[in-house]
Amino acid sequence: MVRILLEAGLKIAPSRLLQLAAGQFELQGTRINDELLADIEDFVMERARSYFRDSGLDAQLITAGMTSNWTDLPDLQARLQALAAFMGQDSALALAAANKRIGNILRKSEDSISQNIDEDLLLLDEEKQLFKEVSKAEAALKPALKTADYASCLDRLAGLRPAVDRFFDGVMVMDEDPAQRRNRLALLARLKGLFDSIADVSVLA
Repeated sequence: MVRILLEAGLKIAPSRLLQLAAGQFELQGTRINDELLADIEDFVMERARSYFRDSGLDAQLITAGMTSNWTDLPDLQARLQALAAFMGQDSALALAAANKRIGNILRKSEDSISQNIDEDLLLLDEEKQLFKEVSKAEAALKPALKTADYASCLDRLAGLRPAVDRFFDGVMVMDEDPAQRRNRLALLARLKGLFDSIADVSVLA
């Protein structure tokens, strides 16, 4: 099933295909309950993981792609191939580490975190520059994501490294001022959201 979906480039999610198969069983008088269907889907995805690993992809890289919001196996494969090429760049590990750091900051925060940024609260040059770069990247990624051009998306995100480095060098995210703190957390959430739209690169750090 995994091989056919990938090699034929069939744009159907494994979960949907299994639902259709379960429907055929029901027509014949055998009901497949939700728990069993979930177990079968987990099994199929483990076979997909093995398929990608046998093709030469790193296990952690596969995990990074599989935790993304992929739609079907050809889409997942495109993400993994782009991610493999991205990880060969000098900036990749630094950005993966930054994403891991961002994820830890967001998880540990006791503040409610949104992605709504108040530009009037951006006081430091480093946070202003990062906001500018994130906004430009968001606009650039929209059309590329629609066409599943994940390689160009990651190349564009690689260009954020200087702004990200300057931000962490010059900005205290967990500021004593609640408004400043929430605004900086929102900026980090927007940044992480850009990477998460392709893959969870933090697991590669």
